[in-house]
Amino acid sequence: MSVIDEPRSERETAMVAEIGRLLTETDDPVAAREAAARATLPLLGDVCVLDLREDDGRLSREVLVHVDPDLEPTARALGSPRPASPVYEVLTRGDLRTLRITPEEFAAHGPPDAAAVRRRHAPRHALLVPLRTHGASLGVLTFARHDPDHEYDAQAQRIAGVVAQRFALHVRATRALDEAREARARSEEACAILEAVYASSPVGLLHVGAD
Repeated sequence: MSVIDEPRSERETAMVAEIGRLLTETDDPVAAREAAARATLPLLGDVCVLDLREDDGRLSREVLVHVDPDLEPTARALGSPRPASPVYEVLTRGDLRTLRITPEEFAAHGPPDAAAVRRRHAPRHALLVPLRTHGASLGVLTFARHDPDHEYDAQAQRIAGVVAQRFALHVRATRALDEAREARARSEEACAILEAVYASSPVGLLHVGAD
């Protein structure tokens, strides 16, 4: 690595460490991922977006952060990606992708009524990274830049892949925890119902085959 790249590499290493800390700092998974996404700015872009795959295959936008917080409401109003967008292609194929974007292209991939706003706020370069773990596609992490001269080079792609893996592991872990909690709640509910049945029976319950 050249001397010129060393300060950037040091910043990237510090960023990844900070993301790891933020993802484990709170019990609120959405707040944790939003804070971690914000920590990627401006090193990896002006915008960071996290879209997660639902059970029916659709993508649901969980996080959108902008280097200028005042622009976040406008950016969120642009809506989630449409099925024909490159984000869905990355989700399906599982490959990282870089894009050079024109305002017209960005407008075409959103709702018709948001076309004018999308043209005005279109990023010029994007880096789309799949969230994959244990062979499952969990979503897509997107970074975007407004500067037409600031493309995503190989080093940015590599570090974005590392960041996406951290997010994927966090999503998988929190979903597994939610499933375990739901299973425990269902078990406790079933036990409570059974206890109520026993308590309300005047003669108790007979067990077939009991001695």
